[in-house]
Amino acid sequence: MLTWLPESGVLKLKGKRGRTIRLEQIRDVAYLAQLPREHRAIFRVIYGGEGQSYIDYGMAIRDQGYDAAAYLTQLYARRQKRREERSLEAGDEFLSGIKKDDRFVPVVTLCLYYGEKEWDAAVRLFELLDIPEGEEWIYKYLSDYRLNLVHAGNVEPKNYRTGLRQVFELLPFSGDAGKLREYVEQHREEYENVSEETCELLLTFMDDKEMKLFEGKNQYYNKEGGGYDMCTAFRQMREEGIQIGEKRGEERGIQIGEKRGIQIGEERVNQLIRMLLQENRGNEISKSVADRAYQEKLFMEYGI
Repeated sequence: MLTWLPESGVLKLKGKRGRTIRLEQIRDVAYLAQLPREHRAIFRVIYGGEGQSYIDYGMAIRDQGYDAAAYLTQLYARRQKRREERSLEAGDEFLSGIKKDDRFVPVVTLCLYYGEKEWDAAVRLFELLDIPEGEEWIYKYLSDYRLNLVHAGNVEPKNYRTGLRQVFELLPFSGDAGKLREYVEQHREEYENVSEETCELLLTFMDDKEMKLFEGKNQYYNKEGGGYDMCTAFRQMREEGIQIGEKRGEERGIQIGEKRGIQIGEERVNQLIRMLLQENRGNEISKSVADRAYQEKLFMEYGI
């Protein structure tokens, strides 16, 4: 069973001279998983998820920070509980704020990368540390952190039965709208009648914020099958993507044209001023600037 957890975690640490240090970590998603085990207590795990559309070269440090914040949150909550219960023994337990046999929920962070390029960032903390050759002795005093990276190259979609299978099937085509549409069309039976949950997952994964496909998901509802037609959704995504591209190109062309027009206008005025100065007609400069008709007359006179 999965229970949603707040994505934002705020920790207030006591610093020197009574100052409070505020540490905030915001995940993409976080859930508490409770896994029933036969004849034993429920095994609980906190799962955090980070979606990456680009390669973050410091991801191993980022995820480690999320995990550390999650453990600290548990620690401070347990200390608060023990203080309220007044159940701590004098001495080490009292000073620690927790009991000797207190245990905490393990934290696992998964990084889902769905970018166009192959992931070439560090997947371990050790890969990011600046340790000169010959100084490897320091490793035995350091704790490594391994990034749990999920991407198109290390996932077998057939191993999943939920909507994640369709997401992992489409991961290799995330950077190519043409191949994506072609793949979906070739597998119409699989994508023309998906569940609402799978529809939302796919639109979240592939959505362009300008298109707002997620908000209009009901237009893809298949009344006959009772599900959602992703073939239509991805076809519309492609068509709207072309329209947005054309619009951006048109706007860019107008901006470039306006900029060039201003530049040409400035060059003509500067040239006119130089020629008026060369012919000792500097007293006409102010008039040419104030009187547009007189300025045009001078342009014609000098052939500018």
